[in-house]
Amino acid sequence: MALVLPACSTLGTDLTRIKDTVIVQFRKPGEHMILPPKTVWENAACSGRNIPHFLIEQYQVIPVSLRAGGFFSQRLIYSLCTNERGDEILGKLHTRIYFRGEPIITDTDSNYALKPGKWCIDRIIDIPPNATPGVYSIEMEFMSSELKFKQHENFIIND
Repeated sequence: MALVLPACSTLGTDLTRIKDTVIVQFRKPGEHMILPPKTVWENAACSGRNIPHFLIEQYQVIPVSLRAGGFFSQRLIYSLCTNERGDEILGKLHTRIYFRGEPIITDTDSNYALKPGKWCIDRIIDIPPNATPGVYSIEMEFMSSELKFKQHENFIIND
């Protein structure tokens, strides 16, 4: 016989919120190499591919639901092969936060270097205490003559 309590419906949400908070608190903002260029070059068989070979392995926002005055983690994990020397690719990295289709925050790094190997980029983003509740989108876009990508994820600010 199963007993279902009304309070249990929020238990899963509460556990997810706790897990997400712990994950975000242990992430260190910045770039962190996961695998060196030579290992990625060999594992991805880059000598037989068109170069640069770029793969987004993960793009995420944690938590996806939060309150104004809180914070979330934006994470990008990518693999890149440029050439056997391991040259970086310089370009513009744009980060934009949208609300109701309009960009409300824009940040641009005009001389951003994507590095060969497997890398993790973590950012912690604070939400102002007076942020309007609703659905937001965060977008990361990189542009250079050699490589372009654009990723986005949604998050929700609750009352």
